[in-house]
Amino acid sequence: MKHRGLLLAAGLLVAGAAESAQWKAVTPIQGTTAEQPVVVKGKPGTYHRAMGLRLNVTGPGGLRVISRWIGPRPARRDTSYSLGISGGTRRVTKAYSARKSGIAGVPGRKLWVSRSRTAYVAIPPKTTQIALTCADPNVYVKVLFSQKPSTLGKLMAKAPDRYADVVRLERKEREVKYYRATAQLPVELEIIGPTTLVMYSRLEFTYDMKGIQNYQVQVTESSQMVHSFTWSVERSDVTRHLDRDDLVPSAGKRTIIQVPAGLHRWSFKPGSALDTIILKFFIPEKDI
Repeated sequence: MKHRGLLLAAGLLVAGAAESAQWKAVTPIQGTTAEQPVVVKGKPGTYHRAMGLRLNVTGPGGLRVISRWIGPRPARRDTSYSLGISGGTRRVTKAYSARKSGIAGVPGRKLWVSRSRTAYVAIPPKTTQIALTCADPNVYVKVLFSQKPSTLGKLMAKAPDRYADVVRLERKEREVKYYRATAQLPVELEIIGPTTLVMYSRLEFTYDMKGIQNYQVQVTESSQMVHSFTWSVERSDVTRHLDRDDLVPSAGKRTIIQVPAGLHRWSFKPGSALDTIILKFFIPEKDI
């Protein structure tokens, strides 16, 4: 087992609203409003054709644009699409590959539905018109907005005091560092509140783990549970281990945790003894 003291590294700017915010669907105000019902894991939802959509949102807050390719089975296996989002604090252009979803479908119709792809846009403190551009008529979107602003500002990385291993990942040709936690060797972090802790977590897939998997991060202090978070994830398409060929990281999950006043020593571990999870942490620079 390895021990580490406090490490503060160069930080990053939070671009969207906190994950704990309440997200609500936004109705388009202009452009084609062709609707497409989609059922995901038994839950119905409505998507709108992305071509020429316009919508108004009043910030500060964050926007989530969830897109899917929906239509007859594509002739090409490498079907892809580009989605442009203008307005907010910047213009975003996303290029996505369309892979078939195993959990989503269109009720009553045999249509091919891709996995969801999500883009995030920060919204300034005023009424802003958002424009979506997409040349493919088979691309549909669901737009969610949260009026809860992010006030965290610049974040600084915080290394845990105790962990099982350092894990090196490569994401889009950039190396990122996480810390591994198991049920027997949890990650331990000493932190002084009041502050906000930003936690990124991933489940490590072994090659016998297929499809969607659930995992839990349990946070305890003095053996008492203080937080518990649960997610459903798939293997990441863009991130890989640099030092292990037998493990595949899941898509990452971001969590905002409010830390009460005082000195705390928190322990982070997976909910299942069979799982291994990897974590990294950030705190606001202003709280250092």
